[in-house]
Amino acid sequence: MALIGSIFGALSMLFLKVSMLRKKLMKNLILIALIFGAGLIFGVLALRFGNLSIIYPITSLVYVWTVLLSKYILKEKVKTKEILGVISIILGIILIVS
Repeated sequence: MALIGSIFGALSMLFLKVSMLRKKLMKNLILIALIFGAGLIFGVLALRFGNLSIIYPITSLVYVWTVLLSKYILKEKVKTKEILGVISIILGIILIVS
């Protein structure tokens, strides 16, 4: 559930950025809030059924999804330090979960 919550969090930021670029922020604000809210609900449910010490680090995947969405949908250039950050997050989660 934390994984799904992190995906919704990244999607809400993607829609926010796209709406700002297209100057349609106010028009899409409700959709952005709903997506962000769905992410929060999944995060809360994950905390209810899982250990905080495992769930909370998994929520950091929002940064991984954001980098991937930025690169492949917004066509933004991803720097080496951002790639290293993503790798660090993934390795950290693997260490904590295993």
